[in-house]
Amino acid sequence: MSRLLVIIILAAVVYVVIKGLQWLVFKSRTGPMARPVRGDEMIQDPACGLYIPKTKAIEGRVGGGTYFFCSPQCLEKYRVSARKGEGP
Repeated sequence: MSRLLVIIILAAVVYVVIKGLQWLVFKSRTGPMARPVRGDEMIQDPACGLYIPKTKAIEGRVGGGTYFFCSPQCLEKYRVSARKGEGP
């Protein structure tokens, strides 16, 4: 019986530690990788394929269309590929 109690307590401690670490990671994040607001539309970056909250995305016009990117680097990468004929 005492072994079961130790396992339960250990599992609870591990759970609390994991949740605490998640809180610290998401609390410290800012910018496009921050946790989305509930109900925020998720969009896919056409350059790297990453899904990001639309409100945190970088909007860019490429080839007459409007696209959303996770970073300025992905926007530029997409523009370069569009110029080479690999884009939209």
